[in-house]
Amino acid sequence: MNKFIIYILFILFGFTLSNDCCMEQEIAISDCDGMTGCFIPQCTNDCNWESTQCWSSTGYCWCVDQNGFEIEGSSIPSWQGYPDCEDNNEGCYDLIDIQFGACEMLLGIGLYNGSCNYISGCDSIIDNVDYSSYLFNSMEECEQNCYLDECNDGFIEINDFCFHEGDYSFIQKLINNSYASQIDLGCEDWDSYCGSPNPSMDSVDSWMWVTVDGEYYNWVPNGNGIVDPLELGIQEWENGRLTSIMCGAYIYCQLSGPIPEEINELTSLRTFRLEGNYLSGYIPDTVCELDSNHNDYLEFDLSWNKLCPPYPYCIEATDFWGQYTSECYEFGDINYDLMINIQDIILLISFIINNTQLDFQELTLSDINYDDTLNVLDIIEITNIILGVDN
Repeated sequence: MNKFIIYILFILFGFTLSNDCCMEQEIAISDCDGMTGCFIPQCTNDCNWESTQCWSSTGYCWCVDQNGFEIEGSSIPSWQGYPDCEDNNEGCYDLIDIQFGACEMLLGIGLYNGSCNYISGCDSIIDNVDYSSYLFNSMEECEQNCYLDECNDGFIEINDFCFHEGDYSFIQKLINNSYASQIDLGCEDWDSYCGSPNPSMDSVDSWMWVTVDGEYYNWVPNGNGIVDPLELGIQEWENGRLTSIMCGAYIYCQLSGPIPEEINELTSLRTFRLEGNYLSGYIPDTVCELDSNHNDYLEFDLSWNKLCPPYPYCIEATDFWGQYTSECYEFGDINYDLMINIQDIILLISFIINNTQLDFQELTLSDINYDDTLNVLDIIEITNIILGVDN
């Protein structure tokens, strides 16, 4: 909407952008006729366009190319800062409205109707405006320049970086499970580091960092009172995928609740360190699908949490492994009351009759015979447990 208003006002004030910024500046001053709030182009000493243009009346700033055309997607309100226009010297311009003539001569490859296409015509200079800077020598060059700030499907853009939605969502679920657990850590009102997850990770003085494609970024938290996914622990991302998350000892993420069962969807994850937290429930078997060495505690470590047995086959109980299991429920204790009785049988029957979709934690407790299916055999098993009958 703001860009639309700017374009309309350009037309009303008679602007015809060209590579001679000083001429456009003189026209704008003349048309403004002493009024306040007009847009006046900002030019360099040699009459080129300043790469960053601002309009104080609207409060917006944007990037332009050498002809004064706005770089698509660069406009932001000035109270959010100024756009980074240094990397937009070869910015793209959608040529869909430019008539290059009926000639069949190939002029190059450019952005047309939102995608890179071959552009034909008689000349790249139309109405004294040179469009050659928007034409590239190859499809790859066009895509690299025109889609530099766009994310592919399945990725989200945050602070000019692209992150895989599924990987980002997994971290969000770790955080959500921690808040939902409502674990009592005995926090005092004055202790800003006590909580699950650790509230200090949302503080502006947090020392956590994120590595993106080999570059370290001291990610400045937004201080909104909630720990966001990119504020949690120490993370590494490559090509938009999460490759490492460290939330273990001496990092003090203080996570709690169950591990999300979608962990196997982290197909690029190689380092998974969540030791020394308050994670509870059962470890999803799909953790064994991770591309990491489960027996190397420097790559994979879930020890010293509150995770319950049985543990997946890929995890060995070595000297580094240990869990606080005093709060673990027995198989069959479906209603979490620390007793196995007729109430659990009734709940199990309702699950079967209603074909209830259970999450991983609920299914693990209810599937008494470990066949990944709830049926009458589980009812028989839980009845035998109550009656003390050995199988």
